[in-house]
Amino acid sequence: TLVGCLPTYAQVGILAPILMLALRILQGFSVGGELIGSISYLVEIAPPNRRGYLGSWSLFSAVTGILLGSIAGVLVHSIIPADALQVWGWRLPFLAGLVIGITGTWMRRSMVESPEFLNAAKTGQIQKAPVIEALRTAPGKILQVLLMNMVMGTGLYMLFLWMPTYLQNILHPPVPHALLINSIAMVLLIFVMPFAGWLSDKTGRRPVLLTAALGMGITVYPLFLLIDRGDPLMVFIAQCVFAIWVGALYGVMPATMGELFPANIRYSAMGLGYNTAFAFFCGTAPMVSTYLIKETGIITAPAVYLIILVLVGLPAYMLLKT
Repeated sequence: TLVGCLPTYAQVGILAPILMLALRILQGFSVGGELIGSISYLVEIAPPNRRGYLGSWSLFSAVTGILLGSIAGVLVHSIIPADALQVWGWRLPFLAGLVIGITGTWMRRSMVESPEFLNAAKTGQIQKAPVIEALRTAPGKILQVLLMNMVMGTGLYMLFLWMPTYLQNILHPPVPHALLINSIAMVLLIFVMPFAGWLSDKTGRRPVLLTAALGMGITVYPLFLLIDRGDPLMVFIAQCVFAIWVGALYGVMPATMGELFPANIRYSAMGLGYNTAFAFFCGTAPMVSTYLIKETGIITAPAVYLIILVLVGLPAYMLLKT
């Protein structure tokens, strides 16, 4: 909401972009913390035989939010004239965040703690410094979470968040309707997530995650070659295949992470592994992808980068016990 209220550069000079950057950083920290909290909460309140399915809805909501944000951008661009969009129209989606803030506050105040957390508090297991305790007692599992999320998050950021840029600004000629194709594929992705979570309750987390990670690593290069033809139909097919692999990883990851740690360090341990992966690998994937193409002149270079990350992260999936 504050982003929508920012003064312009003409009004306050360099302070305007500084404030924008500060608010965006604050948003990043907030999302990183709240998302892990929602994952931990859903896994703790879910019956053991439904953790995969119920846990999947945390990341389902996160990715759906990304999709809704894209739709909001498309609507604003299509409804508001370009001149007005530059002056005030761009602020409207941010100002709408006030509704989200009020709703989130109401939800938070109406929720109760999970029985698992209450039991840990009752028995005196809550840590005064959970981050230190997590690093002391579970460094290997934190690294495992980091590697698994490195593969999962880079897949989403490269194959969906960066892909429209690739299709419109790097491929020549640009692919028509790139944003529409990407949005439709993301709809498939989010619906794969609860199905994958449900499937992991039946077959185990390890088989589903391994299949998805291997599938992404094996198909990403040939699918990039298919995309490079510039045919919108081929792009759509490739994006749908990507949606299956990435959706399966996202759907199963919440329960997988939650089951690796006890309640007294779960939030902190998951947050350390997840957010480190997203800060250093996933969030930088668009920048790295563009840089690799620029430096090598090979437009399939990002696919090779993702294959390398899959190979590095694969042992983390293989070490899962369920």
